[in-house]
Amino acid sequence: MPADDPAWRNALSHGGEIVLLASALDHQLTHVVIEVLNLSKSPMLEPVVATLDSPKKLEILKGRAKHIKQVHWKMPIEKYVDLVERVNRARNTACHSQMLQEKDKFIFTSSQAAKLFKGLKLEDVPTVERVSLDTIVNAVKITEQALGAGVNLIENFERVRVELGRRKLEQEGKR
Repeated sequence: MPADDPAWRNALSHGGEIVLLASALDHQLTHVVIEVLNLSKSPMLEPVVATLDSPKKLEILKGRAKHIKQVHWKMPIEKYVDLVERVNRARNTACHSQMLQEKDKFIFTSSQAAKLFKGLKLEDVPTVERVSLDTIVNAVKITEQALGAGVNLIENFERVRVELGRRKLEQEGKR
């Protein structure tokens, strides 16, 4: 059985790692959306935003970034979105593809497509997209970058929210 083979166990652990890290990243993405949109704090805010799937949250951030004029505020959001999208692609590959061993390497491929096109080649090029395990392993590093970028976004936009609140109170005090 493949699970008893140390090489398979190692390969499977990488797949599981990217899935768990993508889940943590989605949780962080919820907080990034809340801070970047400057949503009013309430007890049900996080659970409501968390019900949105990752692609929808990322589209919301992209839309918000379009309205930010300052490049040094806009670029980190765009970079974060790109990193999260890359991680989500790797997660989807790990979750929705079959892992196969070819010689000494592991690859991910669609199980249905692999059955249908197993021997089919057009001009000596396989017609089924195959993703190597190395792509998933590299996505773990990308996830670490995304988590760090997300922490920075949350902290920076929290400071903006606090400063805006302070200025609002200051303005009300002058009236």
